[in-house]
Amino acid sequence: MKRMILLLMCAAIGLTQAQAQLSFGVKAGANFSTISKIDLSSIGPGGKALSGLFESKYLPGYHVGLYTRYNLTPAMGVQAELLYSMMGYKITSPLVADASVKTQLHYLTVPVLFRYTLPNIGLYAELGPQAGFFLKDNITVTGNLGGRNSYITESGSKQAAPFDLSGVVGLGYRLDNGLSISARYIHEFKTSSGDHFIPTYAKKRGFQVSLAYELF
Repeated sequence: MKRMILLLMCAAIGLTQAQAQLSFGVKAGANFSTISKIDLSSIGPGGKALSGLFESKYLPGYHVGLYTRYNLTPAMGVQAELLYSMMGYKITSPLVADASVKTQLHYLTVPVLFRYTLPNIGLYAELGPQAGFFLKDNITVTGNLGGRNSYITESGSKQAAPFDLSGVVGLGYRLDNGLSISARYIHEFKTSSGDHFIPTYAKKRGFQVSLAYELF
């Protein structure tokens, strides 16, 4: 009986410590993303290469999901997330007036980040890789051709590779009530093979601003 009580006490202590080391929460926020300079070669009059043929601009999006964090120490931890994230970009060209291409790219992303929190302050930094799984895309083309306004939408073109790997770096601040605000920069490095617009001609870049709440 004494051994049984001792085992139960040890199990209760171990469970309490595990709960103190593990945290779970929800998060959501805004994305502001674009693509790198488009690597297209185009030959103009006289055999000269045209420069500045396309310009890429930022497009707003969103992300929402869950996270869990394992606290190695009060200052250091590893946080893994599962997010539904809408990235995107806008392309314009000086050769066609009032023309633009807006592309929304929907992903399931899995960041795994090392996190360091300054003691007794709540300010933290995070760094690590992010895996992205491409789900779908939506493309909207607008322009003025021959004096007529045109508007075309298309889905399912699969212009991005099925998988990509990005680097993430960010800063955040956690309040005592479990609410956090953070900002991140995301830089795509590697993608799966395949003939897609991304990464054949460009790669994604983006910023995220998030609100998170620690449930327990």
